[in-house]
Amino acid sequence: MVISAQTMARTRLRFCITRTFRDTLTLARGPVSGRVRAAAVRMANPAFILRNHSVEAALNAAVSRQDFQPFEELLDVLSRPYEDRPELERYATPARPEESVRQTFCGT
Repeated sequence: MVISAQTMARTRLRFCITRTFRDTLTLARGPVSGRVRAAAVRMANPAFILRNHSVEAALNAAVSRQDFQPFEELLDVLSRPYEDRPELERYATPARPEESVRQTFCGT
């Protein structure tokens, strides 16, 4: 894949592209080992993202049972979102149908 300097300049201007985009182009253009490519992808894409059903579960536990453990665990997960932690995979998956949050109160 060959991308001209002019195309890169136009794209950068059009989308206010940051260093991450330039790094991605570098990875896409050159011969890079799978290990380097995987590390770059992991640095740009967190393993864990905040999901409404996880927040709702932590809030419900805190309010209804005075149980702050789910909140503390969620805080721990989100404080290191780029680390692969298989034991916390439940925080990386979407909500099951019965966990769907239909109304939020945080402006989301």
